[in-house]
Amino acid sequence: MNRRTALVAGATGMVGKALLQQLLADEYYRTIITVTRRELGFTHEKLVQVVVPFDELAEVAQLLEVTDVYCCLGTTMKKAGGKEQFRQVDYDYVLGLAELTKQQGCENFYLVSSIGANPKSMFFYTRVKGEVEEALKGVGFQGLHIFRPASLTGDRQENRPGERFGLWFLRVFNFALVGGLKKYRPITDEQVAKGMRMIAHQAKSGVHTYESDQIQAL
Repeated sequence: MNRRTALVAGATGMVGKALLQQLLADEYYRTIITVTRRELGFTHEKLVQVVVPFDELAEVAQLLEVTDVYCCLGTTMKKAGGKEQFRQVDYDYVLGLAELTKQQGCENFYLVSSIGANPKSMFFYTRVKGEVEEALKGVGFQGLHIFRPASLTGDRQENRPGERFGLWFLRVFNFALVGGLKKYRPITDEQVAKGMRMIAHQAKSGVHTYESDQIQAL
């Protein structure tokens, strides 16, 4: 009998939504748990929804006993309202989720990070992403898999004019992004989700990082 269960954090975001739908259709998992601040608006026989603020996760720890965690949490500086609030979501919530689920027996952690993530980056966004990647390595998962997608395309509900222009620019000059620049090519939310699932099926132990072009190649 299949005993594998998964938790999806950030199931209302671009990658999270695509991933959730794929996981619900994937026979690899018996149960899919989501952690959100509000109900998703649909039901499924494999879906268990845990509605709770992320700073209160410890109060529902007994509901988070899973084998795999898919963390698609992330925000923007504008949406968060400042550096402190951004760091709370992209570092504190991510690391807190990892530590809590590890205590409940989680084996593998799959993180959606960002291209350019580096704890020594001069840019706050990519520096925080790099710092949480490093912190997660100390949690002790059997398998830690870090995915660094480039600019995401897909069904985004938020209006981001600057990002739309950047994606247009990258698409126009996509032909020039070859060799080491291939990782900067835009990638769809569906591709990232599928790449995460495929890696999960391989059940590899250790710490692994996948740049955007490697995700697309999967």
